[in-house]
Amino acid sequence: MPQILQPTGTLQYDAWRDTTSGSTVLHPAVNESYPDDATAIRCPHATPGPCLEQRAVFSLPPADTPARRTDHRVYVRLWAWPQPEGRSYWAVELSDGTAMYRWGGRAPDDPTTFQLDLPAAIAADYEDYGTLTIAVERPQAQGGLYVSWVAVEIPHPPFAHLDQSNGGLIVAAPSSGYYLELVGGGALRIAGEETDGALTLGSGGGYVVKL
Repeated sequence: MPQILQPTGTLQYDAWRDTTSGSTVLHPAVNESYPDDATAIRCPHATPGPCLEQRAVFSLPPADTPARRTDHRVYVRLWAWPQPEGRSYWAVELSDGTAMYRWGGRAPDDPTTFQLDLPAAIAADYEDYGTLTIAVERPQAQGGLYVSWVAVEIPHPPFAHLDQSNGGLIVAAPSSGYYLELVGGGALRIAGEETDGALTLGSGGGYVVKL
């Protein structure tokens, strides 16, 4: 199973506000399990003259280093603030404090969920999965935006332990947070007792897979 990370804190808000309360504490409006456009954050149109980009930056919960540097993606649901003329553009940025990647595009008129894939070559540069941040931005001199949902997906961590000395058994406690991934059509059979190719409950409630 992948690790799903959603905002846990508001680090920067600029002109962004909660659409319901007007609060600058933004993350509760965008971190639901499923998108809810009734709760969102918004950033107004740029005013005439020089106008800097407006960023909402969120902290993410610490994640385990993933088993592979592919299948990293960001989900963001957004739409343009209605305006008589002009365009609204958006940008999203994922950072670990050193590595950073940025996406962008034109905002649609209706609420739309974007899946933003992180190139594997860029994901390889991310080292600290305990300090990830996600930012949404109304670029300089652009129209206003609404954002109602933000999530980051990264692969599960590597398997905990492989000990050839114990007869080819892979053992991990349920609370370890590690997973066994089968690639290429593999399968596990649940059995009442330990048998070849079976997934069984070991002593103390641990899960055991005999190879």
